[in-house]
Amino acid sequence: MTNIQRKGRPVDLEGRAARRKEIMAAARWCFLRKGFHAASTAEISEKASISVAGLYQYFPTKADLVMALVEEDLEMDLEWVSDLAKAESLHEGLTKLVLEYANDVGCGDAMRLRLEVTAEASRDPKIAAVFSDLEARLVTAVSRLLADRQVRGEIDATLDPEVTARTVLAFLDGVFGWIAVGGDSRANEAFAHAALALLWRGLKPIGS
Repeated sequence: MTNIQRKGRPVDLEGRAARRKEIMAAARWCFLRKGFHAASTAEISEKASISVAGLYQYFPTKADLVMALVEEDLEMDLEWVSDLAKAESLHEGLTKLVLEYANDVGCGDAMRLRLEVTAEASRDPKIAAVFSDLEARLVTAVSRLLADRQVRGEIDATLDPEVTARTVLAFLDGVFGWIAVGGDSRANEAFAHAALALLWRGLKPIGS
């Protein structure tokens, strides 16, 4: 007897990727309003217009959703590092980045969710491991950027690139966190300019 090979319906990879993004967007919306623990999978499913069973096909647990959001945020962070690398000067690139954040209402939501993720990482070892690994990748990217700008003479050549990268990222997290819960756009912009002046004072070459 001839063996007949039956083929199932081909997987729509683009469709699945789009659906996954929709679920993640719904999760962001729910987590921002209720926090990770209070937001239920039922609420996320309803927001994403998918059944709970369907959601579990993409994300078996709520922790998997959180880790996916962490990974997505890293990709966005790496994009701004890439933008900084393309800027005429690091000072110019940092100024544009921080001022755009200060004037973008949506960025406040992104930072508030990041604070939620950080808090959750302190409670869940699996999320903490993913968070730590992805942060290490970001530090590496910023370290390379700073080392390149040292060669160009834009920043102090005596600074350790990796230590400085961690310091700059911690500084920006603090700045963005304050803006996320701060006042109106005018107050945010004034604060951003003051923060940038302080940051650049620590980065610029000695004597310049």
